[in-house]
Amino acid sequence: MKKSLFLIGLLAVILTSCHKEAIVNFSYTTTTKYDYENEVYYVELATLNLSLNAVSYMWELKGPYGDVVTSYSKSPVFSCYQTGDYELRLYAYSKNGDYKVEGKHIYISLSGGGGGGDPINPPFSPTQFTITWLRLESIPMQDGNNASWDTGLFGGSDPDIYFKILDANEQVVYTSSEVTDLGASDLPHTWAGVNQTLSYNASQYVIRFYDKDGDLDTDDHMAGCILNPSHLAYGTSSFTWYNNNMGVRFVIGLTWQ
Repeated sequence: MKKSLFLIGLLAVILTSCHKEAIVNFSYTTTTKYDYENEVYYVELATLNLSLNAVSYMWELKGPYGDVVTSYSKSPVFSCYQTGDYELRLYAYSKNGDYKVEGKHIYISLSGGGGGGDPINPPFSPTQFTITWLRLESIPMQDGNNASWDTGLFGGSDPDIYFKILDANEQVVYTSSEVTDLGASDLPHTWAGVNQTLSYNASQYVIRFYDKDGDLDTDDHMAGCILNPSHLAYGTSSFTWYNNNMGVRFVIGLTWQ
């Protein structure tokens, strides 16, 4: 009898020691994007689940007007269309059904006056921002006549791509290095170390991509976009621009002053 009680007690200790409590932890990033269907800018809130010893999760994102979005994915991505104070909570559940919860307050602005800051003390309005890098993810590899960009005397297998940043007066403020024979299979490609500081109060900038055709020929303008600084949410670490009809998509890294 005593031996049986001992074995039962030992089994209980083993089972108890095998159970580990969930450790909840997460981080997030914010990126300003454009919704072409509704013609509005929004902030993409991407989560990274860093929890341990958990078997399931529940996320709750409470918006500035009390609306709540729920997700059961491990690391979901939320779309925020309103400026204001958001509350993000993660519930991490262990095997026995117990859970731990962590919450963070996030201030998001769609007019350049916030994003990722303290909701009690909203961030100041910036005066400058810096494009630290640019990642080209897609671009048409043929011109409007369905011909290769690299044709003629200086033709090659793929376009030799570089980009320029111009101000509202069409003055070039930055020219990137050229990447030779950059084809679709080579994308995405990142130009690191751009580090071009621009004025947040400027009306607009233009980013254009070119195919280098040599000294005796005019470079081909492949694609471009207008970048309005007021559409960048302060504090976000990157901005994605895309046009599905043109087949162009690129991302710029951002820092703020």
